[in-house]
Amino acid sequence: MKTSPSEIIRLLDHYCMKDDLSTHDPYDIWTWKPGFAIKKFYNRCHLLALPFAASFTLFDRMDTRHTFFPKREYPIVRAMASMILTSLYAKTGDERYKLQSEKHLEWLLAHTGKTKYGIGWGVLVPRTVTAKLCYPADITYSTITPYCLEAFYFYSQTVQDSKYSWIFEKFLAYFLRDIQVMFEDENSMATSYSTLPDRIVLNSVSYSMYARSLLAKIFPDQKKSLKIEKLHHFIRNAQRQDGAWLYNYQDPHSFIDTFHSCFILKNLIKTSRLVQLEGIQQEISSGWRYLKDHAFDPEANLFKRFAVSNKPGIIQYDLYDNAEALNIACLLNDQNFAEKLQQSISSHFIKKDTIYSRIDLCGKLICPDYLRWAVMPYLLTLSNMLPDRI
Repeated sequence: MKTSPSEIIRLLDHYCMKDDLSTHDPYDIWTWKPGFAIKKFYNRCHLLALPFAASFTLFDRMDTRHTFFPKREYPIVRAMASMILTSLYAKTGDERYKLQSEKHLEWLLAHTGKTKYGIGWGVLVPRTVTAKLCYPADITYSTITPYCLEAFYFYSQTVQDSKYSWIFEKFLAYFLRDIQVMFEDENSMATSYSTLPDRIVLNSVSYSMYARSLLAKIFPDQKKSLKIEKLHHFIRNAQRQDGAWLYNYQDPHSFIDTFHSCFILKNLIKTSRLVQLEGIQQEISSGWRYLKDHAFDPEANLFKRFAVSNKPGIIQYDLYDNAEALNIACLLNDQNFAEKLQQSISSHFIKKDTIYSRIDLCGKLICPDYLRWAVMPYLLTLSNMLPDRI
């Protein structure tokens, strides 16, 4: 059954019109102090740590509601909630949405991460990625900050209010000075994942590209220094002939999953609407075609976690993959496909008044109302599917 505008609005109201957006998350156990220590140990010595990591994973699987972990706030959740409510304000004229959107923006201003020159946000919890790379809780990311930039920009443009005009200079400084250049030659460039000179991750390069394209619209005199074309060339050069992007572009054995691929597609599409870039439409169409051919399950009408997997997993379908794929279908005006996918998402992941984020291999719904992963990304796309006037 097609989700009606009134039902979409009811969902958006239910999840976004709150002062407290704290939530459980699939990675709660690995940000818990003992779990963080085990993961750090595992990154240093796989074999010795494997029994401990396996036992923690089993415990996490049994405690599907994360009873033993506190809920946390995530900046990306606040940014998306603000964009959803700003969109509702534009479509309904209801002042309640404007006021609550502003509350979410004010929360973001009160919870910025650590930067030297600009302003940015992360996940507010420590993360261990490899044996040598551990991120502190206050570090900021090139994958999170663009959502906050977009939220402030969308609010300012929609409400026609200059209250937050000062912040865009800070965003400009963040992407030009805080985010590091990891590689650059005559034609291409790759930026860091965080404010550290850490690593090259394709989806983070695409986020930097989109953020810089938006900043180029705000500061047209800075377009040359933003080097958007160079970032685009790096992403284009990393795309395989079949249209796919490996998560780790340097590792032929890396995985290809749905939502990270959609991140790159999303940022290419949005960038193409702001800046003219050679060959970008072909990259978008071939990337989308690859996902539909290799990651879509036509029997369930859902996207799978992986087109190419490099390790076993317990998740059959994930809302994050399908929310981001739905967004791509909408951005590309692939309407028939988007409607069928939305109907399948609704029937598979929503039960009564709860949105679940994952379906395990046994077909069981797990991770109820996990806002970061991935209720808010799904709701943000639904808000964009509403008519312009309600």
